[in-house]
Amino acid sequence: MALQDGFRLRCVVDYVRDIADYCKANLPRLETMCCLMPGERAIWKEVAGIGSLDNLGTDIYLVNEDVDVEEMTPLVRELEATCKEAGKRHHEWLQSQRVRKGREERITRQGEILLRERPDALYVWAWQAQLGMDEESEDPERAWAAAAAILRKAKE
Repeated sequence: MALQDGFRLRCVVDYVRDIADYCKANLPRLETMCCLMPGERAIWKEVAGIGSLDNLGTDIYLVNEDVDVEEMTPLVRELEATCKEAGKRHHEWLQSQRVRKGREERITRQGEILLRERPDALYVWAWQAQLGMDEESEDPERAWAAAAAILRKAKE
């Protein structure tokens, strides 16, 4: 790992600790949470070890990638085990923003994997596929329909 990468990751850990500590000191009943990207996997355990942090998650966005979405399963399971070991809640994010037209079915496939893996919480980025924003999906109606169907299944 390059020196600057190590410094950046150390700054992320320090930032999460500082913010979670501040929140718990001022609002002890507040649930603190953090989402770390798969590229920050090297610090998942260290961040999970922060006493004032309650909930840790990630967003494995493969909708636009030309890989089998099943490749996300080991990462979801690794973070789940990390959270369980540290006594943290585990959350995952489902992509519905910046989805290229024709890739919406991959939202469904990723969502089904997340439903199967059963994180403590499932979130979608973003509401109505980021309609009207810079990160809007190319076909926001189809992208949102796919994400909303997964959310409905999650409630069953």
